[in-house]
Amino acid sequence: MYQKAAAWIISLLLLVSTLEAQVIPKGPVSVEAYDMPGYFLVCRNTTQSVRLVQGGNETQQGLWNIVQGLTGTGTVSFAPVALPDHYMRHRSFVLYADPAATDNLYLNDASFTPRPGLTNPNDPTLISFESLNYPGRFIIHGAPATTIGFRIDPISTDDERARATFRFVGYNPELASKPAPADKATDVPRDTILEWTAGQFAGTHDVYFGTDLDAVSTATRALPKGVLLSKGQAAPSFDPPGLLDWGQTYYWRIDEVNSTPDQTIFQGKVWTFTAEPYAYQIRPIAATASSSMNASTGPDKTIDGSGLNANDQHSTDVSAMWISRKDGPQPTWIQYEFDKVYKLHQMWVWNSNQPIEEIIGFGIMDAKIEVSIDGSTWTELPNIPQFAQATGMNDYLHNTTIDLNGALAKYLKITALSNWGGGTQYSLSEVRFFQVPTRAFNPTPASGATGIAVDATLNWRPGRDAVRHEVYLGTDPNALQLATTVTDHKVGLASLAAEYDRTYYWKVNEVNDAATPASWEGDLWSFSTLPYAVVDNFETYNDQCNRIFFTWIDGYGHSGSQDCAVPPSSGNGTGSTVGNLNPPFAERANVHSGSQAMPFWYDNTSGPGISETVRTFTPAQDWTTGSVKTLVLFFKGDVTNGPGQVYLKINGTKVNYPGNANDLATGLWNQWDVDLASLPGANLKAVSTLTIGVSGSGKGVLYVDDIRLYRAAPEPTLPTDPGTGALVAYYPFEGDAKDLSGKGYHGQLINDATFTDSMPQLGRALLLDGVNDYVELPIGNLISTLESITVCTWVNFDTTSSGSWVRIFDFGTGTDKYMFMTPRQGTTGAMRFAITIGSNTAESGMNGPRTLPAGWHHVAAVIDGAARTMRIYVDGEVVASGTTAVLPKDLGVTTQNWLGRSQWSGDGYYQGLIDDFRIYNKALSTSEIRYLGGDR
Repeated sequence: MYQKAAAWIISLLLLVSTLEAQVIPKGPVSVEAYDMPGYFLVCRNTTQSVRLVQGGNETQQGLWNIVQGLTGTGTVSFAPVALPDHYMRHRSFVLYADPAATDNLYLNDASFTPRPGLTNPNDPTLISFESLNYPGRFIIHGAPATTIGFRIDPISTDDERARATFRFVGYNPELASKPAPADKATDVPRDTILEWTAGQFAGTHDVYFGTDLDAVSTATRALPKGVLLSKGQAAPSFDPPGLLDWGQTYYWRIDEVNSTPDQTIFQGKVWTFTAEPYAYQIRPIAATASSSMNASTGPDKTIDGSGLNANDQHSTDVSAMWISRKDGPQPTWIQYEFDKVYKLHQMWVWNSNQPIEEIIGFGIMDAKIEVSIDGSTWTELPNIPQFAQATGMNDYLHNTTIDLNGALAKYLKITALSNWGGGTQYSLSEVRFFQVPTRAFNPTPASGATGIAVDATLNWRPGRDAVRHEVYLGTDPNALQLATTVTDHKVGLASLAAEYDRTYYWKVNEVNDAATPASWEGDLWSFSTLPYAVVDNFETYNDQCNRIFFTWIDGYGHSGSQDCAVPPSSGNGTGSTVGNLNPPFAERANVHSGSQAMPFWYDNTSGPGISETVRTFTPAQDWTTGSVKTLVLFFKGDVTNGPGQVYLKINGTKVNYPGNANDLATGLWNQWDVDLASLPGANLKAVSTLTIGVSGSGKGVLYVDDIRLYRAAPEPTLPTDPGTGALVAYYPFEGDAKDLSGKGYHGQLINDATFTDSMPQLGRALLLDGVNDYVELPIGNLISTLESITVCTWVNFDTTSSGSWVRIFDFGTGTDKYMFMTPRQGTTGAMRFAITIGSNTAESGMNGPRTLPAGWHHVAAVIDGAARTMRIYVDGEVVASGTTAVLPKDLGVTTQNWLGRSQWSGDGYYQGLIDDFRIYNKALSTSEIRYLGGDR
């Protein structure tokens, strides 16, 4: 049986002591910004720079192992927990989480010297990190108004010192974490269920819950204090008995109990939340009055919050109050209008609070309050108490609460009957209204949400008086139909036959036949379902217990893993091999989307003449849910592949790929649509196996990605010949650098650039050795005329070369004005295309998802001058897009137009092959790029 290589496990050596003031933690930690508490250093993915994210410590992306520096005595390196074979390093002083490598420059870039916190070196909880490779430069986060990325920069100001200072926040894997409701949450539904992420070693959980902080903090199994509500439970969730009390603050704690035999108890942190209030504040949309003393003392002052501080204390500023005219019409009144009819609960009153209020007494004392639904018919509310007089001080809190007792109103009018001074001039500082919810509110998903699963649950906060809930749902907001009536405030979308790739509109009418009115019509909400169901996107596989060949069984099988409880497999006896021989086992270079794909080698030159890989679904999958009709699979071959017939099987029912047989060898991603209705015998409601195979007599490699189920599959990109009308320079490199576009821009070979065999059908190719050879093109006048441009070519980049920031092409006039494409930034970074007329600090550019992989690939850079957009293509697919402030013509007449050489003398020379280099004077479409990439 074939023995797959063992997973690559990085040995993380702990730093014993590098800093007298700060102890480097020995376990996974979060790194918190000193000047922005609650913001943490986060590793986003392998292609994006690290960021400072609020609450970033709540996922593994915000956890780091601080390990012994990869190089340099007394240094540390950052190993992200989420990406165990990566390190945080800087490229051109921007920090990324990159795959581990062995070159010396990389090791230096990933090593940092811990220093006492720059903002306060005497605080032992603080720490800063100096770059080993660039002494005097420290890790510093961006200003809070920015995207809060990280850089390596010199530090000179107090603000910079604060932004270059951090602290470690311990991570305890044995404890419960990620509480839901979140710690310190407010407005929590009364029927909430407590949930948490179990500790790494937990066998069971003890739940402490109550309203007494001290009791919840100190209770134990031996002394439960009435708050140990569940002991030794298995599930990481708990449903508190009954409903929570309105507005009550609760405390809870989860103790994690080890599995047998030791059953050690790890006492958890105390979390807190506050239940939803009985009533919510509502702000009127308008305020009017019988009169106002002047324009700055109008009735709107009583609802705009002017004069109130963060503690709801009102100032004595007269311009922050309503004051009627002394000679105004009587009786004096002030009226409020709401956006709809509400069930009113209370009104808080801040009376007139002028400094001499005790003397002048403008504040209302006795009043009549009336409500109306239509603004015409008014009902007076009984038993209205006197409005208390204000203090005339700047710390005045509201001191009058009027119970409105559930009055139904869209309008409320206060008519002054007397004031505290005995005159006819009146004033109020502020009023605040509260309503009892009668309509459904706070929908889940939130209105306008996208990416909702078709089996998600619709939920909402119910009206206080509702007995049942009428749920209306449809795709036309003007023609909603009653979908169901429920007594609980939730309903599953699966029961409503929701479909993929739909925008739905819905509302909930709250009904109580014993109340008046009996029904409250809900607001209109919307959500959009996921565009497709994922069968496998290959993103979850790793190099430990979830290796790709453990799931996709190939011809050779595997030796299993005792540590992961994965039994060995003898394989399926065909000529296939799934997964790379060495980690990473999943493919990370040739990827359709995301960061991984499945590499599938087929060899039908001997044996059974077929190569298959099989995935078994346990439990079986229902491929009819959400009205899916098409299985879509993306695959890509290699230009050196031998012939073969690609096929798949669903529950053993075989379907051959109907496309061009050459698609197996174009090096382009191909979209394969399978009409599920054409497979009546496949039992699509219980799909247990999916097989991907290649038959025939050849051998090669197939990359598979993004297996999805669609209700309506996306239209595939069909190739379109761009013709020659817009072709302004063309270099096929058939032994020379002549321009065959007919425009006469013949190139010059510099320093013995040579030629060699190209990929099939392309004859010869330009060979550059990475030392000092390149091609010079006389296209300066051409560049100065181009508003839009497409530069495309076939390249076979030597990814083992040592050159940094090498160029496929670079057209410019020195380091201030240029347009370039590099297969990688530095020596390990992602490919990049950029244009500038202000050096590298003013580039309009974009990064690809990764370094350009080894082997032949078709690449293109496109600028659309009219739209001011730019795109990077690799193998016919858009891999990056953005906007540009600079167009090619803005460069003027460029004097240094090179293939294989950079404007920057310190950059390396390109090593590898270049062929079929083309320049168009327009932005080619994706269809045209795909044609040039070999789809013909």
